[in-house]
Formats: sequence, structure tokens, C-alpha cells
Amino acid sequence: LTVDDATADAQTIISHRGAFRVKRLQFGISAAPGIFQNVIDKTVAGIQGVLPYFDDILIAASDEKELANCLE
Repeated sequence: LTVDDATADAQTIISHRGAFRVKRLQFGISAAPGIFQNVIDKTVAGIQGVLPYFDDILIAASDEKELANCLE
């Protein structure tokens, strides 16, 4: 997930090799799971048989043809 300039500045890591300014949401950010879940919820909304659950996506179908349609 991309972040704005203010968030990138706040996530900057400074080491003996210099500053590392990130452009994406880093691991360990306490709000990251909720932000990620919101993005996934919006992405799969309206797709029948597709259910997001934390960092997984469950795809349910009654047969292989229906499953193939969900995956497309």
C-alpha cells in the first residue's frame, strides 16, 4: 500500500548508512492490518463466493466451473 509524503517521513529509518524513506506501508505499523483489510474488502466486494478473512481470501463454490468463474 502506498503512503503519502507525511507518512513516508514518519516511517523513515535512519541508520549508519543514511536515511531510508519508504514509499509503502511497512510491517509493524499498528494500523496496517486494518488498512489492508479495508482495501481487500473493497477489492472483493460484490464477488459472489469470495470472502476476505484477515490476510486470507476464502473462495467458495459448488463445483469446479463455478470456482473457475470466481477466480477469473
